[in-house]
Amino acid sequence: MAFGGISITGKAETWDGSSWTEVADLNTARIDLSGSGTSNSSALAFGGGTPPASNTTETWDGSSWTEVNNLNTARTEGGTGGGSATATLMIGGGSAVTESWDGTNWTTVASMAKARSNNATAGLGNTANLSIGAGASPAAATEEWTIPSFTTKTFDTD
Repeated sequence: MAFGGISITGKAETWDGSSWTEVADLNTARIDLSGSGTSNSSALAFGGGTPPASNTTETWDGSSWTEVNNLNTARTEGGTGGGSATATLMIGGGSAVTESWDGTNWTTVASMAKARSNNATAGLGNTANLSIGAGASPAAATEEWTIPSFTTKTFDTD
């Protein structure tokens, strides 16, 4: 499948420390998706699109992808809260919406102050994270996630 000259595939590969190995494809091919995981035997792929935006969520068990409960809001280019296949956040993705994954379901939680896409993120799991920059135009704002809300902090780079 192609969109705007971009080939959309469901290809997946694992890294063993020295080389990449192609493994089973995603069930739903898409671009601009987000992911989370701590090993090549346990991962989560979510969002993205073909376009349009998708809410598809798939888990990786080391040998195959399985579609599970989907995001509540379909989005592309979202940040991820790091963490594992059992605890992560979907942050932004063209909106201010944040969803928390508990290993089974997505729950919509506190929204950010500003809609963001392509935002850098840092943190562990779904309890403490940062969403850094990006949005409709380049931004210097950083939002800090702590249960149960986001706090916007602007850092001066001068």
